[in-house]
Amino acid sequence: WLWDGIGSLFVPRSAYAVTDGWNAIGSCEWRVADNVLVIRPADGVPEGTLFLDPHVYRYPWNADDVKDTFESVRIEGIVHAPRYFNDFLVGCSNLRHVDLNGLDTSGSTQISDVLERCYSLDYVDLSMLDCSGCDHLDSLVNNIVCDTLDISGLTIRNAYQVIYYSDIAKIVGDGVKLVGTCKAFRQMNKPCEFVLTNLDLSECTNL
Repeated sequence: WLWDGIGSLFVPRSAYAVTDGWNAIGSCEWRVADNVLVIRPADGVPEGTLFLDPHVYRYPWNADDVKDTFESVRIEGIVHAPRYFNDFLVGCSNLRHVDLNGLDTSGSTQISDVLERCYSLDYVDLSMLDCSGCDHLDSLVNNIVCDTLDISGLTIRNAYQVIYYSDIAKIVGDGVKLVGTCKAFRQMNKPCEFVLTNLDLSECTNL
């Protein structure tokens, strides 16, 4: 049995059939092929859950021999993030495009550094992330270089920082809602164009 990072759910790896050439992670499987990191539910089912081994504290695609082998990320099916969702993509120097459609973060109460130390990004769309149940958000992105970051529709609650120490040419967001204390943008490295329409600060107590 393996701890999945949720704290109350244990996932038996042997209960899920992993496709040949793929690698197991919780009730999901992953592989890098044709410069693409693909993560999907294992065993042919429509949904699966990631886990982060507390003894390793690193997703396997962030390992030194893997992290520079892919240029894009794709989620297939529905992949549930763990309750403590930290350091998802770290140090991936060749990563250019991130598509996280299908990643369900609605059960995550703590989120930090979804992207960190990725310096070749063209376009990143994080608008599909559900942060509404997150009690503690310590940066969606940290120390990245990116042409355009889309955070449309996000509800962000009690964030120590949303974007930290990054070089982003343009940040777009329609309908972003900040709740409680939110330190939105800290120590941006270079001037950045902000296109934030319909920004909701009605429940923001400290910005």
